[in-house]
Amino acid sequence: MFAEAKNSKELLEKIPDALKILRDFREKLLAGDVSVWDLIITKHLSKDPKTYKQIVCQVIAAKQQMKEGVEVAAGKNVKFLFTSAENKRYDRRVAADELIEKNTRSDVKKYLLLLYASAANMLSPFGYSVKTIYDEVRGQQQTTLTA
Repeated sequence: MFAEAKNSKELLEKIPDALKILRDFREKLLAGDVSVWDLIITKHLSKDPKTYKQIVCQVIAAKQQMKEGVEVAAGKNVKFLFTSAENKRYDRRVAADELIEKNTRSDVKKYLLLLYASAANMLSPFGYSVKTIYDEVRGQQQTTLTA
């Protein structure tokens, strides 16, 4: 949508339409109308999964793949779904794409946060943050004393 704008004024005029698209995606996520296959995330492994000190999502997925006999090495892309991003048991935070079954559920809260963060990243030059995006798509526009 923003690519159609010929100048900054037109870009600013498209922001309300972009926020409507975000609202629509939010509603679809909350209603469970998005296939888990459309939520797959791809991350790059910069080194061998066994050498990572931090347990990041792509390493969790890589270790799940290795457990299933899949050969995983540095330089490979790993695909996964967030299933329970804040789970204390790190192995339950994501599911490698090979392990996703028809009844696998996504972590809707995590995907909403990713949606808001992506939008805020694009709209930050216009004063938007994750919080303001969140408020806008939920229909709670912030008002300030100076407004």
